[in-house]
Amino acid sequence: MARAARALSMASNDPNEKAAANTSSTVQEKTCPGGDPNDPDDDEPKVQDLQKVSDRDANRVAKEQGYKDAHDAKAGRGESRVNIYRDKSTGKYYLWDGKATSARDPL
Repeated sequence: MARAARALSMASNDPNEKAAANTSSTVQEKTCPGGDPNDPDDDEPKVQDLQKVSDRDANRVAKEQGYKDAHDAKAGRGESRVNIYRDKSTGKYYLWDGKATSARDPL
Protein backbone atom coordinates (compact mmCIF):
# COMPACT_ATOMS: atom_id res chain seq x y z
CA MET A 1 0.00 0.00 0.00
CA ALA A 2 2.90 2.34 0.71
CA ARG A 3 4.17 1.88 -2.84
CA ALA A 4 0.84 2.86 -4.34
CA ALA A 5 0.69 5.99 -2.19
CA ARG A 6 4.25 6.91 -3.17
CA ALA A 7 3.46 6.38 -6.87
CA LEU A 8 0.38 8.56 -6.62
CA SER A 9 2.29 11.31 -4.84
CA MET A 10 4.95 11.29 -7.58
CA ALA A 11 2.40 11.54 -10.39
CA SER A 12 1.52 15.06 -11.40
CA ASN A 13 -1.97 16.23 -12.22
CA ASP A 14 -0.74 19.48 -13.77
CA PRO A 15 -1.87 19.47 -17.45
CA ASN A 16 0.87 21.96 -18.40
CA GLU A 17 3.54 19.61 -17.08
CA LYS A 18 2.07 16.71 -19.05
CA ALA A 19 1.93 18.80 -22.24
CA ALA A 20 5.57 19.82 -21.79
CA ALA A 21 6.54 16.18 -21.33
CA ASN A 22 4.74 15.24 -24.55
CA THR A 23 6.42 17.97 -26.58
CA SER A 24 9.87 17.24 -25.24
CA SER A 25 9.77 13.65 -26.43
CA THR A 26 10.73 13.29 -30.04
CA VAL A 27 8.73 11.14 -32.37
CA GLN A 28 10.50 10.03 -35.50
CA GLU A 29 8.14 10.00 -38.45
CA LYS A 30 8.37 7.24 -41.00
CA THR A 31 9.07 8.70 -44.37
CA CYS A 32 8.90 7.04 -47.71
CA PRO A 33 11.29 8.13 -50.43
CA GLY A 34 9.34 9.77 -53.19
CA GLY A 35 6.20 9.81 -51.14
CA ASP A 36 5.97 13.44 -50.01
CA PRO A 37 3.84 15.35 -52.51
CA ASN A 38 4.63 18.64 -50.73
CA ASP A 39 8.39 18.35 -51.29
CA PRO A 40 9.33 20.22 -54.51
CA ASP A 41 12.86 18.74 -54.45
CA ASP A 42 11.58 15.19 -54.38
CA ASP A 43 12.82 13.54 -57.59
CA GLU A 44 11.84 9.95 -56.86
CA PRO A 45 8.57 8.65 -58.27
CA LYS A 46 5.64 7.64 -56.09
CA VAL A 47 5.31 3.95 -55.36
CA GLN A 48 1.79 3.80 -56.78
CA ASP A 49 3.03 5.20 -60.12
CA LEU A 50 5.62 2.45 -60.67
CA GLN A 51 4.86 -0.60 -62.75
CA LYS A 52 7.27 -3.51 -63.18
CA VAL A 53 8.18 -4.07 -66.82
CA SER A 54 8.37 -7.50 -68.42
CA ASP A 55 11.75 -9.18 -68.93
CA ARG A 56 11.50 -8.54 -72.66
CA ASP A 57 10.79 -4.84 -72.18
CA ALA A 58 13.48 -4.60 -69.50
CA ASN A 59 16.08 -5.89 -71.97
CA ARG A 60 14.85 -3.46 -74.64
CA VAL A 61 14.96 -0.48 -72.26
CA ALA A 62 18.39 -1.44 -70.97
CA LYS A 63 19.75 -1.65 -74.52
CA GLU A 64 18.27 1.79 -75.30
CA GLN A 65 20.15 3.14 -72.27
CA GLY A 66 23.45 1.70 -73.53
CA TYR A 67 23.60 -1.53 -71.54
CA LYS A 68 24.10 -5.01 -72.96
CA ASP A 69 20.86 -6.26 -71.36
CA ALA A 70 18.79 -5.90 -68.18
CA HIS A 71 21.27 -7.95 -66.14
CA ASP A 72 24.06 -5.62 -67.22
CA ALA A 73 21.98 -2.60 -66.17
CA LYS A 74 21.36 -4.13 -62.73
CA ALA A 75 25.02 -5.09 -62.17
CA GLY A 76 26.35 -3.55 -58.98
CA ARG A 77 22.93 -2.29 -57.93
CA GLY A 78 21.46 -5.38 -56.33
CA GLU A 79 21.42 -7.62 -59.42
CA SER A 80 18.64 -10.15 -58.81
CA ARG A 81 17.00 -8.16 -55.99
CA VAL A 82 16.10 -5.20 -58.20
CA ASN A 83 13.90 -4.95 -61.26
CA ILE A 84 13.20 -2.30 -63.84
CA TYR A 85 10.06 -0.27 -63.21
CA ARG A 86 8.35 2.33 -65.38
CA ASP A 87 6.87 5.48 -63.88
CA LYS A 88 3.37 5.63 -65.39
CA SER A 89 3.15 9.40 -64.93
CA THR A 90 6.48 10.36 -66.53
CA GLY A 91 7.52 7.34 -68.61
CA LYS A 92 10.96 7.22 -66.95
CA TYR A 93 12.55 3.93 -65.91
CA TYR A 94 13.96 3.08 -62.49
CA LEU A 95 15.78 0.23 -60.78
CA TRP A 96 13.95 -0.69 -57.59
CA ASP A 97 13.61 -3.67 -55.26
CA GLY A 98 9.88 -3.15 -54.73
CA LYS A 99 10.11 -2.08 -51.08
CA ALA A 100 8.29 1.16 -50.33
CA THR A 101 11.08 2.49 -48.09
CA SER A 102 13.96 1.82 -50.47
CA ALA A 103 15.41 4.21 -53.00
CA ARG A 104 14.47 4.11 -56.66
CA ASP A 105 17.49 4.67 -58.89
CA PRO A 106 17.02 6.14 -62.38
CA LEU A 107 18.10 3.81 -65.16
